[in-house]
Amino acid sequence: MDQIALMSIRFLPFTTYARELEDIKTTTKQEFIASLRRTSSGIFRGASIYRGVTRHHQQGRWQARIGPVAGNKDLYLGTFSGA
Repeated sequence: MDQIALMSIRFLPFTTYARELEDIKTTTKQEFIASLRRTSSGIFRGASIYRGVTRHHQQGRWQARIGPVAGNKDLYLGTFSGA
């Protein structure tokens, strides 16, 4: 077991998270990361609740894209100030 799992044993009874611990043991690193990304709110990554809409890192405006389209490139729709 890793240190995080061992630390959590001290604070919570084992029966509280036994099922989750079994799931973690059978999950690959890639599956675990994909699961975190799917369940993440995205707010901390500059993403909106809408698919294809993100916060532009320099301008701070919302940027919309559709992709991949023909040739595996994203179709850029532009930047917008807000709703």
